[in-house]
Amino acid sequence: MGIPLTRKVSQKSETVNCFDEFISNEIQQILYEKVKKIYQKNINKDDDPHSNFELGRINHYGFGTTKRDLLKALEYYEVAAKENHPAAQYLICDIYTDEAIRNSKKINRKELLKIQVDNYLKSASQSKNYCNAAEEFWKLYQTTRKWQERVQYIVHQYIDRVKKSSYSHADELGEFYNQLGYLTSVLGSVDHDLDAGQCFGMAGRLSNAAAFWNIANLIDDSNNSDVRQNNNSHSSNSTENDNTTDIRDYEYTYKAAVAGHHEAQFRLAMDNHYTEEIGKEKESKKAYDYLLKSSKYSFASTLYYLGLFHLYGMGNTPQNYVTAIEYFEQAVVSADYVRGIGCRSASDYLGFMYEKGWGVEINYTMASHYLASAAKLRHDEACVRLAKLIEKDKINSKEKKDAIPFYEMVCQSTNLEALCYANYRLGKLYMKHHEYLQADGDKYLGYLQKFLITALDQLQYKSSRVNYHLGILYQYGYGNTEIDHTKAYHCYQAIINEAKKYYKHIPIYYSTKATKRMKNLKSECQNNTGINQERESQLPNFLLEIIAQVELSKIAYLLNSIASILTIIGGIVNIHPSLLPRWRGSSPIQFALLHGDNKTGVTITDIIPDKYDKGHILMQEAIKINDKETYIQLHDRLADLGSKLLLRALLDLANLHRKGRKQNEKDVTYARKINQNMGWTIWSEHSCEMIYRMWRALGHQTGLKTIWKDAVVKLIDFCYFEKNIANINDMTNYPNITYGFVMYNKDLDAILVKCKDGLVAFKKVQFACRKAISALDFHNAYLTRTTKTKRLFNEYRT
Repeated sequence: MGIPLTRKVSQKSETVNCFDEFISNEIQQILYEKVKKIYQKNINKDDDPHSNFELGRINHYGFGTTKRDLLKALEYYEVAAKENHPAAQYLICDIYTDEAIRNSKKINRKELLKIQVDNYLKSASQSKNYCNAAEEFWKLYQTTRKWQERVQYIVHQYIDRVKKSSYSHADELGEFYNQLGYLTSVLGSVDHDLDAGQCFGMAGRLSNAAAFWNIANLIDDSNNSDVRQNNNSHSSNSTENDNTTDIRDYEYTYKAAVAGHHEAQFRLAMDNHYTEEIGKEKESKKAYDYLLKSSKYSFASTLYYLGLFHLYGMGNTPQNYVTAIEYFEQAVVSADYVRGIGCRSASDYLGFMYEKGWGVEINYTMASHYLASAAKLRHDEACVRLAKLIEKDKINSKEKKDAIPFYEMVCQSTNLEALCYANYRLGKLYMKHHEYLQADGDKYLGYLQKFLITALDQLQYKSSRVNYHLGILYQYGYGNTEIDHTKAYHCYQAIINEAKKYYKHIPIYYSTKATKRMKNLKSECQNNTGINQERESQLPNFLLEIIAQVELSKIAYLLNSIASILTIIGGIVNIHPSLLPRWRGSSPIQFALLHGDNKTGVTITDIIPDKYDKGHILMQEAIKINDKETYIQLHDRLADLGSKLLLRALLDLANLHRKGRKQNEKDVTYARKINQNMGWTIWSEHSCEMIYRMWRALGHQTGLKTIWKDAVVKLIDFCYFEKNIANINDMTNYPNITYGFVMYNKDLDAILVKCKDGLVAFKKVQFACRKAISALDFHNAYLTRTTKTKRLFNEYRT
């Protein structure tokens, strides 16, 4: 597993070991085999130092199917170290601690000391974040006399070399100055008059990238020291000084990045340009460009953030789930910066994607593997989600009660967000299953109360997940919470607002759930308003649509006011978007499209109590339905027509009442309420024309739905094409195709699906609870990974 670089790869404990049973060696081996091919390809191309380092690390520790081979690891490390790779220089020292290696290389103790001190110094002087060389160098210097002697010798040697060297040795001279500056910053001036800043400055003038980075770190360290002093002295000049320091820090970070320092490129991307805010694509693009440069040293954190760009399409980067997954997979098994988050965050994202079906098919074995991998690296939210998979019976070998230790583990965390999540899940678990768990019926209350206290009193920022759980408690009064629909509504709205503002998977996921909760909440509130149902049913449909957008607290007042006004001026009228008596009922526009009507219109009737849509026709006007018109387009045209007819009717209402004509009951047809099942495509029964009508009528509402393996898929953006395109050349590669067979066509950039009498095409598809993906992405992520005979959309029958 990829982790930050220390001499010890992992510190195992009982807490960490508890995740091992969920981690699949087979999956790990597959990932390492993938990255080995990538690294070998890079080496064959240009002897890439980082790829040499990573292959050395794989052989060093025996990752995947590779057997531990220290000699082979040393060969790879030495190639990388010659190109000044800091992590390779650091791990060479570890290789030489093995007695068998020293004997094979005939290395004595004096030579070993030289190898270790020289490589530690080269590594540490480039950055303290590539590996633990800087920290260990200082400890060894403090505790080992021979290290002190060797370091003092190097200082004098470098001073002598600096005096004798000329600018014809600019690269070497720059390294000497940089290493001398590092030693001076750690030990102070030793037998020379230059301070660390001067040494780094000289190295920088010789284009040494690490020197610029060290100056930036000196400025940052100085700034932190000044902040502590200002906090103690309450200096009034602190803000001005901070701004000046920040500018100088950026200046030298930028110089280091331009000179090719890969950590500086990463930091410049993350600290100065990276943003997940939607709409700031120009700034995001700068971050992406710096991350690409930084990926020459493909540490896990760099790979993880590049994966995010492709997952969301940030910075105008093409959204591509396949590319995102490849970056995440490589990050999971790559080395990382000290205190880097790339390995665990990439594991967490992959766990989420396999759990929810984002860009991949739902696979709980893969999800549990990646979530356990992240949890093992102290990712608390991943631990809670792993426990939830157990609680929801998604892991076959586990029972609900097995989730409790994982939840309780996170309840001790200092991560308040994760602590909230764990307490909420424990509260729900004990509330629903206290009998099965043989627990007290009120045990759940303590966990939900702790969730509330932490969320409301301790969290400064409430994430979408916390807001969603708060909304549920306010909506239903769980945990003795007072029911407050207004608070619940605001919690759900905050989630939707955040999802619109940021590229983040948690808000995006919970916004879909919050939207459904808000609809249920509106329904509950409307049922409790005490509004006279007869009066409500008599209101015009278009007015009801307007009312639906009004705050819940004002609905009752608005309904009563409108009804009263219409009663005063001559009775209540109904505005219906069809040519009554055709398509009485709640869905006249959809049914007109579903049945291929070539015209529709608007009818204004009076109201007959308890006989909805059966009143006398006061005014009626027809319009033609265009061939490619969808519900939204037709609805808007009818709304415009209806508003004009209503104004004309109100001006002549009394006369219209006298001249009103009865509807002919022989011509009555009914448009029943649309339900979710009406969106299912039955490939063996539905013709191309029928599917086209369904898409026009229901695409905005239920969507056209089908089944890909076990997952529900919505078909989006019906694609029009000429009939002769149906005779597609590559159909000959798919003999005896059955109904529901799906394939990708490059010419249309769409997927083609076999139905009753031909082919239909769609530009996009959407799996539940995630963004729509293009036909090409669906092809790359799903079709290419499925044998031709199984590339089928299955039929769902109610």
